[in-house]
Amino acid sequence: MEDTHWFEADRAAFSAAWTGELAEVPDFSETTLHIVAGLLLPIWKPLPQDETRVYRKRCFAPTLTG
Repeated sequence: MEDTHWFEADRAAFSAAWTGELAEVPDFSETTLHIVAGLLLPIWKPLPQDETRVYRKRCFAPTLTG
């Protein structure tokens, strides 16, 4: 661990730090999630750029074609 910024902590110190940080987290939070599905290429540029994250889902399972 000498090549990292981590340091060892005993169980009591870790437990105290964890409990302190956990107390600061609210029980619940609400966020808005917009899902855009389908072919995105035609609408790619008009998507808002402030906090937009695009995740690409690829399916490797065989498809059923008739």
